[in-house]
Amino acid sequence: MTQETKHTPAPWMVEKVKTSCGHCFKIGTKEQFQEKKDRPLNIPSYACLYVDYGNASNQSEANANLIAAAPELLEALECMAIAACAVAMPHAGERKLMQGAVDMAREAIKKAKGN
Repeated sequence: MTQETKHTPAPWMVEKVKTSCGHCFKIGTKEQFQEKKDRPLNIPSYACLYVDYGNASNQSEANANLIAAAPELLEALECMAIAACAVAMPHAGERKLMQGAVDMAREAIKKAKGN
């Protein structure tokens, strides 16, 4: 919120596609899934989480969904950290507990932003 993001803006989505040896969960925006004439070889740009046959896991789709939710989760966490500080500051007893949560949120935000 205070600094410009470096990642692809939300919303991201997940699309499951078959591959020659399993399947791929494509993660990105609807626009990234489409072919673009300005890209080398007209190749779409998105992230893929590959799952080979025999190594299939129910966690793979859940992981892809979690990755796709990352931009919205980051934005919500940034808002919650700001709101938590504003609410807890006047109350000395709650301030310490809230400060611990805010510190955790800020660390997660820094990690998400690559800082």
